[in-house]
Amino acid sequence: MKLIEDAGRTWHRLWSVRLAASSVLINAADAGYQAWSTGQTPWRSIMVVVFSAAIGVSRLVVQEDLKAADNG
Repeated sequence: MKLIEDAGRTWHRLWSVRLAASSVLINAADAGYQAWSTGQTPWRSIMVVVFSAAIGVSRLVVQEDLKAADNG
């Protein structure tokens, strides 16, 4: 797995990463509130946090197959 060029310097400017990070924060707050108010583990909210984080990270990974398909 290889990151895109300058991922460390550009990740915060990518809107897809910003939206994924926002989703992580909102759903983490929701999961914390549900756990606090009900005393139960909110598995659905936790899974949304995990998948949202994966979406943000996947945006920064080089997709070699797509580059090869574009070239010909």
